[in-house]
Amino acid sequence: MNVLVKTAMRPVSGSRPLAPPLPQSLEAERSILGAVLLENRALNAIVQRLHAADLFFPQHRLILASMIRLSEAQQPIDPVTLMDDLERRQELEIAGVYRTCRASRSACHESQT
Repeated sequence: MNVLVKTAMRPVSGSRPLAPPLPQSLEAERSILGAVLLENRALNAIVQRLHAADLFFPQHRLILASMIRLSEAQQPIDPVTLMDDLERRQELEIAGVYRTCRASRSACHESQT
């Protein structure tokens, strides 16, 4: 499966950019995902302001979309259920979920201290 990546620069006819690069923060995205892993109810507040497509990193988009699917199915959101969901959709390797989940939980924990 091909994953579309948001382009940071949108070309106008030729090589001139239409807009400056989009802002991105690996730590912010990891903290968002980590917050959901630590407290599943945090997803309710997150989805009111953010969609999976709003995230810059493709693996984070896949993980957030999986979290939303799990929530809609009234399933717990944790690394095991995320890996199962992504594996069923053949997106596990693309998402790098184990490494990303570990980093997300760590980023969220660090922001709480």
